[in-house]
Amino acid sequence: MATIDMAEAQANFSSLVERALMGEEIIITRDNRPVVRLERLEEMGNELDHLMQELAETPPADDLTDAEIQAEVRAVRAGK
Repeated sequence: MATIDMAEAQANFSSLVERALMGEEIIITRDNRPVVRLERLEEMGNELDHLMQELAETPPADDLTDAEIQAEVRAVRAGK
């Protein structure tokens, strides 16, 4: 969990959102008091987790044979 003051949060908002999307909880403070918690929504987290799982299950291109790569290209071109 990161704690960031308001001025720093304003200056780095986009990067803080990206960190939150990756699962980090960020606390924003004003006058050294926590006032806001920035974290990803659970439904977004589930979608990201699903995509990460899909990516983990997809074999690297190096593991595919030429015939498999050509079949994938044909499928993409055919809209499948």
